[in-house]
Amino acid sequence: MILNILVVLLMITITMLWGIRGKGRGLFSSLLTFVCVLIAGAISLGLWETVTTSVFLGWRPDLAWGLGLALPFALSLALLRLVIELLVPKNIKVDDVTNFVGGALFGLGSAVITVGILVMSLGSVNFGPNFLGYEPISQDGGNLVHDKGLWIPADKWTSKLYEHLSLYSFGTGNQALAIRHPDLYEAVSMNRLVYNKEGQKGRTIARNDLQEGEARVVGAYASEPGKALNEFTKSRTINVPPLNPKDPDGNTFPAGSSMAGYIVEFQPGAREAGGQVVIGPGQIRLVYRIGTRTGDAVHPHAIISDPEVNASGKVWFPRNAKDIFVPSVGGESTAVMGFEFALPPNAVPMDLIIKNLRLPLTDTNGNPAAEVRTFASSDERDSSIISGDLFAGSGVSKVGDLDRSNAVVSNDGASTSNRLGGRRIINITSGAPGTLVLNEEKQIISGSAEILNRDLDSNRALARGSRADEFGSSNDTRVLQITLAESGNVTPMGQVVQRTGLDGRPRVIDNQGRAYDAIGYIYSDGVRTWIKFDPGAPVAKMSDIQDQLSPTSRDQTLVLLFRPTKNITLTGFAIGDKLVGEFTLPVN
Repeated sequence: MILNILVVLLMITITMLWGIRGKGRGLFSSLLTFVCVLIAGAISLGLWETVTTSVFLGWRPDLAWGLGLALPFALSLALLRLVIELLVPKNIKVDDVTNFVGGALFGLGSAVITVGILVMSLGSVNFGPNFLGYEPISQDGGNLVHDKGLWIPADKWTSKLYEHLSLYSFGTGNQALAIRHPDLYEAVSMNRLVYNKEGQKGRTIARNDLQEGEARVVGAYASEPGKALNEFTKSRTINVPPLNPKDPDGNTFPAGSSMAGYIVEFQPGAREAGGQVVIGPGQIRLVYRIGTRTGDAVHPHAIISDPEVNASGKVWFPRNAKDIFVPSVGGESTAVMGFEFALPPNAVPMDLIIKNLRLPLTDTNGNPAAEVRTFASSDERDSSIISGDLFAGSGVSKVGDLDRSNAVVSNDGASTSNRLGGRRIINITSGAPGTLVLNEEKQIISGSAEILNRDLDSNRALARGSRADEFGSSNDTRVLQITLAESGNVTPMGQVVQRTGLDGRPRVIDNQGRAYDAIGYIYSDGVRTWIKFDPGAPVAKMSDIQDQLSPTSRDQTLVLLFRPTKNITLTGFAIGDKLVGEFTLPVN
């Protein structure tokens, strides 16, 4: 309601501004401004992805897509208006009625584009599904349908205008907005369908962004030509009735439609602060084209993922209810999921867009970027899911053969504990130091800080609500600590690191060969302590830590932090391809 009222007021204000009598207003001025607004809109939409990913995404990902559209529009409009004022300093005299009617008409055009860009910009900010009372998506039996637009649908009109222009007057060939990002207004609203919950500290909203490299397509499959779509809207991995997929306009798919599936591997950077990758169907779009000038998009009708930690296999989860969000489980370095889509006849997949990250599905010649495997039936596909064969292209989180020449056999220093250890207690009475983020239990879930040792040691008398001395874990993970040195006492595994100077990626390995990255550390030089804990940014190499273990430093502490899956057995600690320690440690 609030957004609808604001849109109406803005439309009336901008329209009338150019119709009322006054210097610099009226028909001719309104026409020139409309041309500037039209060009500014094209510039901002054309630069949107590039500006957002290269300038704003690494700075403020929650605001990035909104700023990436709004700022280029505002700057280019201001510059164009300045140029027009310099080139055309005088007005054209016409009668008052013509000025009012003509000015208002062109003012209305400027209002539609300006308000449309504004609505899509603000809608791209991660406010959650409901934005100022505007929630245009219905969930019809799980199907996501965009059927509740604005009273004055400026966002839809603007999107459709530039889609049309991208094919004709502002044509850009195969990169046209109508082909590579169709129904932009709809995509903006769908991407706001994020997981959110209310807590004691307010609402927690999951991410609606991914950055380059945080996800990649590792496999593709489809129904065999001629096989009916309804053959693939069921699965024996889960006991539910067959689906009836609909497109975002609420239409069922016609005869001759097919199924397309993609396996996506999510890297650690795709995780939420709590350590899981959380995906909703609205945040995934399969963009396709039919012919050379028609593009459209669909959302998955099923997501394939692990049902629970250490399950025997993945499950085909149908989109058959409202607010379905599928999280990753466990603590492996990467998370792998599958997504299935219904495609109308003659549709050619172009891009998979996940949380605004574009993953091309075709090469520069328009051919599939990866080999597409075909299935004759859902039973055949299900057998591939159950056996794990469908995910053969993934598995980066597993390790191969390791060099064991320097390894020691020792459990010394390996423990499952979420405590900071020793006398390390952080005073949070005036807020967490550094960039540390705490959950409602005052546990550290992400961030980093540098604190003087004397300050940590003086906090033992603090009340529970005024101190932080634990790391947070999820329901299906545990915090593991590998202590290489504590106040100058170097463990056997620490001696190997100290002696060899290994500088690879630190990981622990379980008895199935699965690897778990170090997601942080505690390092002290005896005077200061550096704490880092970030599930989304694992330690890439040992030298990224504050300092290496040095034989000449007597007071060093170095504890590596991991978050492996619950109910597994760890068998070793490695740096790069070198095994440092062998041990047997159940994670319960």
